[in-house]
Amino acid sequence: MLWYELFASTLKGMGFIINPYDRCVANAIIEGKQCNIMWYVDDNKISHMNPAVETRLLDEIRKKIEIW
Repeated sequence: MLWYELFASTLKGMGFIINPYDRCVANAIIEGKQCNIMWYVDDNKISHMNPAVETRLLDEIRKKIEIW
């Protein structure tokens, strides 16, 4: 539960909204397109139309959560 709280609060701080129906899905509009982050235990998936946005998000998450 501690990992979930850390990861979810990090995403919220980045402007994502946690899906009320699936608490392991977060959504945000970035550069006018929807971005989704889904996770289950230690597996993560990021999707966005622009691969550069995905890379930028991964770098930002890594900086905030220095465990990776």
